[in-house]
Amino acid sequence: MFDKLYGEVGQWKGVSASATKTCVVFITAKTFLVVKVMKQALQLKFVLPEESDEFPIYKRQLYGKKAEHYIRLHDEGDLDKDVIRLLRKSYVFMNA
Repeated sequence: MFDKLYGEVGQWKGVSASATKTCVVFITAKTFLVVKVMKQALQLKFVLPEESDEFPIYKRQLYGKKAEHYIRLHDEGDLDKDVIRLLRKSYVFMNA
């Protein structure tokens, strides 16, 4: 599942990935995506300029003028065009 995510997001211009002890961060000018590997899922955390309650977002948290959003992917089918679109919005927002 992570390979599919990396294959998609890693192709975007200027994106690099860095692993820490607990997660993998995707960076351009700033970090736009944090991936935490869990037992049964991948947890994605990304930032948008405003709160969104679109499916499959399950949690939101405000930080100043930004809103963190969380999605859990349980299998490769969960990484669909809607998730990619949300991650792309975060990528564009954090590059602005």
